[in-house]
Amino acid sequence: MGVVNEVADQVVEASVEALLQQWAEWVRVGDGSGYPRTSMLHPEWSPPASGQRPSMKVGAASRGPEINALVRRLSGRLQATLVMHYCYPGLSRAAQVARLDVLGFGCSVATLGVRVAQARRLIGVMLEDAKSRQI
Repeated sequence: MGVVNEVADQVVEASVEALLQQWAEWVRVGDGSGYPRTSMLHPEWSPPASGQRPSMKVGAASRGPEINALVRRLSGRLQATLVMHYCYPGLSRAAQVARLDVLGFGCSVATLGVRVAQARRLIGVMLEDAKSRQI
């Protein structure tokens, strides 16, 4: 049974990783309307009003909003860590840690990985909980 559980855990972890990658894409790029969901430069920016947006959707269907709701249920520390890790993939881990420090969520490079793993686990639990409630 141990091997079966270990394989199941790996499948869930890979699934959560894929969903977090999709969430990050949704945060960075948006819903396919041509405008990002939020501005990486200014937190108060929002896309143009409905009447001014192109009506043609060019993006694939995304679970971004659903995963965003789960991410928002995490602590501020874990939310900030996920944003740094997934939404700024070009930054080195040291640069991610430096930005977290500026935001008041400082940690070491090793702790960054621990936080990401913890957040993945919690999101996996929330997804499993939501799935079990649907059955």
